[in-house]
Amino acid sequence: MFAVIRRLSPGGSQGSIASAALILLTIVAVFTLLTVRHVRDRQRWAGIYREEEERYKQAQKEEERWANALRRLKESNFETERRARELMMLREGERVIYLQKPVSE
Repeated sequence: MFAVIRRLSPGGSQGSIASAALILLTIVAVFTLLTVRHVRDRQRWAGIYREEEERYKQAQKEEERWANALRRLKESNFETERRARELMMLREGERVIYLQKPVSE
C-alpha cells in the first residue's frame, strides 16, 4: 500500500504522501458507503418481497375460502332443489325417486 502511495507522490515528499493517502482513504470510504447502502437496499427489498409473499398467501387462502363457500352453496342449492322435487312428487302421489348430484356440476 505504501509503495502505491510513494509511486503516486512525485519526489516522495511528505505532503504528496499525505495527499495520496487522503485520496486512497476517500476511495475506501466511498466504496464502504456504497457497500453499506447496497446491503441496506437488499435488506429492504427482501423485506418487501416477504411482505408481498405473505399478501399472496393470504389472497390464496381467501380465494380458497370463497371457492369452498361457492361449492357448499351449489351443494346446498342442489339439496334444496331435490327436496322441492320430492315434495311436489309426494303431493301428486307419485313415487319419490332419489336423484344423485349431476356429474357436470
